[in-house]
Amino acid sequence: MTARKDAEDERPLIALTSQNMSGETELRKQWPCKRMAIVALSCAITIGVVCAYSAGDHDHAINTYETVDLGISSSQTWFQYSWSPDATEARFVKPKFQMFEYSSNDFQAIYAPQTKTEYFTESSLSKTSSKLSTSMGLDASYGAFSGSIEVTATSSTNVEKRQMMAIFQSRAKMYKMIGSSLTPEDRLRKSVRKFIVERSSDAIIEHLGEFYASEMDMGGIIRTIFRQTQTSSDEHRQFAASVTAKATALTASVQMKGGVSTEGSLTNSGEKVRVTVTTQGGDSYKWLSGLDFMTNQKEWAKSFKKDGSNALPIGFKMLPIWNIVKKIDLAKGNAVESTLKKKWKSAKTDLKELDDKPLDDKPLTKVKPVPNNARVYIKGIGTDSQGHKSEYWMAKKSSGHLLQCRFKGQKSQSRLESHVWPIRKKTFHPPHL
Repeated sequence: MTARKDAEDERPLIALTSQNMSGETELRKQWPCKRMAIVALSCAITIGVVCAYSAGDHDHAINTYETVDLGISSSQTWFQYSWSPDATEARFVKPKFQMFEYSSNDFQAIYAPQTKTEYFTESSLSKTSSKLSTSMGLDASYGAFSGSIEVTATSSTNVEKRQMMAIFQSRAKMYKMIGSSLTPEDRLRKSVRKFIVERSSDAIIEHLGEFYASEMDMGGIIRTIFRQTQTSSDEHRQFAASVTAKATALTASVQMKGGVSTEGSLTNSGEKVRVTVTTQGGDSYKWLSGLDFMTNQKEWAKSFKKDGSNALPIGFKMLPIWNIVKKIDLAKGNAVESTLKKKWKSAKTDLKELDDKPLDDKPLTKVKPVPNNARVYIKGIGTDSQGHKSEYWMAKKSSGHLLQCRFKGQKSQSRLESHVWPIRKKTFHPPHL
């Protein structure tokens, strides 16, 4: 038996994934003729059950214990994989390669059903990338997801102009898996250990990925991406507020349209917003009922099986893969760390350049007719008497007669030296400067 197992471990490293009919990523065979009987097995694990529900901003829980059968294919196998960033995945990472051979004693599974919604409405793409890294348990300074955020923000949009992006997601978590092995390097497959010793740092990253998980949430996720070109009249906080207010309704309607749609602007500009919805885990057809978001969410959450057989990894505490490589070969591990950090730094720089793209100079398009003799306040950006660009307001009558001009922060009138990007706004009350 030992000789046969060793021979099996020497087979070429191949990692394959596929998409099933529900759009969920499934694991496929990793080696030609590999034994797959283990996938049909299940392990009875005594786990802590945390029955949780959300009420406002608070989570309420009652603790009990029971024995639950978790299918190895949906729990242990997922935990044995390494991972790489992937912008097309709802969870922003994809399984790369089955590196470890864990037993049921090497991790704990805590049954904790909970549905949670999250918003990523940061003021820049760089900050969004940092928040995503932090949510994965990684140091935000790495910029490990800068490349994924850049791809997401620039897909089918005007890459020559600054982009606003927000992420809305709903997670239906069934249980949490926590690794209990203090020396995961001892659980490496023999062929993986040999690969690390013999191959270059670039080959290790290419074939084995960039991270491995020490914790993993299993369940399902629906993720909605909102992307809109930013004009000179847009304020990001208005975009963020509109996403928060309309995310659930747009998610439900766009999912019915096939998951991709161009909708009306989320700000006062004429720019359209591109909405993309991706679902993984559970019965994704529950989102095609045509009902409202909350109803679909409840029915979707009910579709998960207690044995975890239709749950997918949706949340992670990731560790850089160089931690494992260093345990096998310190010099090789240092090379992997250096290579990945250079790659991530380059992606961070590219993302920062995207954040610094010029604004689209399209004026505000929705201007209502001004009543006769009404006082109109015109907001714009100009150069004050000190040579500084600043926001200003001009008060005019509808006839065009200038009544006053004041820069933001000034109490007295100021002479307007130059006039850039005018934006007309009708109001019957003086603006608060």
